Amino acid sequence: MIGALNSGDLLVAYRSADYTLGDSILYERYGGFVIHQIVGTNPDKSFVTRGVNNEADDPWTVPKENILGKQLVVLPGFGKTVQSFVTNPLAIGITAVFVSFLIILPTHRTRNYGEAIKLHQVGVVEHMRFRGHRTILFWSLTYLSAAVLAIIVVFAISNAVFWPRIAIAIGVFLLLVFLIALTAMYLFDGVGLNEPQKSMIILGPTLYRLRPHLKLEARTHKVDSAKELRMIKNELNTNVLHRVLSDGSHDFVVCGHGENYVFSCQSSSSSSSSSSS
Repeated sequence: MIGALNSGDLLVAYRSADYTLGDSILYERYGGFVIHQIVGTNPDKSFVTRGVNNEADDPWTVPKENILGKQLVVLPGFGKTVQSFVTNPLAIGITAVFVSFLIILPTHRTRNYGEAIKLHQVGVVEHMRFRGHRTILFWSLTYLSAAVLAIIVVFAISNAVFWPRIAIAIGVFLLLVFLIALTAMYLFDGVGLNEPQKSMIILGPTLYRLRPHLKLEARTHKVDSAKELRMIKNELNTNVLHRVLSDGSHDFVVCGHGENYVFSCQSSSSSSSSSSS
């Protein structure tokens, strides 16, 4: 099959109810796999096959039940890449970590404690969104770092020499990670924003708006900053409640076991109530 198929190509086949003349079929023979074309049929409905570079038909016949599938597509050279990937410990390790992350991430659910169990159910959900150059900068760096990481994996499974290609790619990846960390600090700390948008970004992306008349009954602890309240929120793995008072001030509340933590700030713009979507 040289020409139609070459060593290292990846072939994808699928089972079919019917096979006709000219189909390239995959079947097992002598402990290996053969991909040959159907050139004829026998009275017993078995198939006559031949390799594209062979002048004579195969000396055997192929019953339909022995056919594993019909050729769908051939990816030139990709078979070597797949073979290298499944035999490379680094590639397998990276894949295992990535799959584990996808499995664990959905199970990381926030919980509510104390008064939040009943209070957040009567509030309106607020979703904070990054806009403009902030979003473009963050996602551009993220996609670039993912692309460079993919290049590193390809270099590794293709047994590329460490210097210079892998070394340079790793250096670029570390630089991008550093820039992403700086950008994340800029984004998630609300740099350049006014209150209450700044605190909403720090404590978001999801807040539960409470009605002003709802009172907190448990013991209350005042905290000095939204960042401090974020640390408490992350430690408890819970949600943040947001209340806008009649005087224009904002309370951000994290409910714990029988006690509440509150950060209060005064609005520095008249459009604070419209900052969420």
